[in-house]
Amino acid sequence: MIERIRHVFSEATNISEDRLTLESRIKEDLLLDSLTRLELVLDLEGEFDIQIHTHELEKLKTFGDVVAIIESKTA
Repeated sequence: MIERIRHVFSEATNISEDRLTLESRIKEDLLLDSLTRLELVLDLEGEFDIQIHTHELEKLKTFGDVVAIIESKTA
């Protein structure tokens, strides 16, 4: 599952997959702006057939947080 998430994340953000560790911070380390983050969420929602709500978006600080929320919604 994590490799699939990493691939979608990489495709949506143009960040190489090897830079995406569970500890990678979305804003500080990966430097994603708000538009890129929105596009990423839409891509992840489509790929995994899930919905990520606004209040959940605020909690996504690291790549690991993204993995955790997707795993919880697809379990």
